[in-house]
Parts: sequence; C-alpha cells; structure tokens
Amino acid sequence: MIFSRIMLKDGINPVERVWSHVSTEDYALHQTVWDLLATNGGGRDFLFRTEKIRGNPVIYTVSHKRPFAPDNSPWYVDAKPYNPAIVNGERLIFSVRVSACKKRYEENGKLKKTDIVIAKKKKLRDERAPIEMPSNQEIAHMAASEWMKRQGEHNGFELIDFQVTQHEWHEFRKTNKAGTFDIAFSSLDLDGTLLVTSPEGFKKVLFQGIGSAKAFGCGLMLVRRV
Repeated sequence: MIFSRIMLKDGINPVERVWSHVSTEDYALHQTVWDLLATNGGGRDFLFRTEKIRGNPVIYTVSHKRPFAPDNSPWYVDAKPYNPAIVNGERLIFSVRVSACKKRYEENGKLKKTDIVIAKKKKLRDERAPIEMPSNQEIAHMAASEWMKRQGEHNGFELIDFQVTQHEWHEFRKTNKAGTFDIAFSSLDLDGTLLVTSPEGFKKVLFQGIGSAKAFGCGLMLVRRV
C-alpha cells in the first residue's frame, strides 16, 4: 500500500475557488481524489481524508498505487510505501473521520440507516425525563463510544480514550451520465488512544477503512505511536 499527503504546490494561493474544489460540501472533492487515483473505470480501491491546515487544503490517501498529478496540476504528491509494523499490545494515538449509522430493516424490507447520535438521542428521550437528558456533546460521545467499541471487537483494537471533535451533516449533489442525485451523510471526527489486540485485524482497518461513506472522505484512520 501507499500513503500519500497531497498539498497545493508552492506559490498556489488557496483562494476560495481552489478550496471549494476540495470541500466535503461539494461532490468535486470526490472527483478530485478520483482523478488523482484514476482507476480506469474500476471501483474505488483507496481511502482518503481532507483537512484544512493553516488555511491550506491537505488530502491524505491510502491506496494501492501512487496518486498521479500531471505537471500542470496545482497539487504536489508526497507518497511513500505504507506497511506499518503493528505490534500486539501497543498503544497508538488515532484520528479518524467516520460515518457511523444504525441500520435496521423496515416492514417493507427497505434498509433504513440512522445517524448513531440521532438514534442515541431518541433512545435516551424514551428512557429519561427531559431534565435528565445529557448535552448534545455528551450524547455524541456516548454514541461514538458504543460504536467504536463494537468496531474494535471485530477489528483488532480496544478503545482507551477519545473525544468527539466534530459532528457534521453533509449534503451535496452528484452528477453523472445517469443523472443528478442528492447525497447526504453524517460524520464524526474522533481523536484518541487505542490498544492493538490483533495486529492483522487492525491492519485491515488501516488499509480498508472503517464505517460508511468511504467514497466521500470517511473511514481513513491516521495513527502514530504514543
């Protein structure tokens, strides 16, 4: 695998038109990364995440091949082989943007997905009096904790501590040959510490991601040693 950090070249001013091209509120973000990691008509075989650092857009990717930016591209690609030596029992600091949903089938057989924070809030409202309700931040932490613990049980890690730094709802339109579609999903930004319980299981998370909406910048877990 290859880990890449993609940044604007020196001298490129991150004016609004450039930043809007890599905004999670615009389907162009998906298209930008897809262009850099062109699959020749194949499916998505990469993960990515975008951040804005000191006003500049930065894209992180984990992929099977090196992103390609032509000479006239405003993007600079810093790529390196990615095969981390994960040790059982080691602690890692992590940062991840996840789209986490609670899934259930309705009576008509249709699958319904509900944001875990919204689902948790509804459950608590059914169980508690209004005066006993936690804050929205506390509810987001409770929902994310339960979801991450379940993920860890199946993916080789144990959650030690974390914080929710952002809970967002994204809406934009995708246009292709089949027409125009409205796309909506939620995301949680989580930063914390975890314990590796299965190196091979955890490496699958690093290479394949976690949660939904991976095509739109969710699921890539960034880690570093404590």
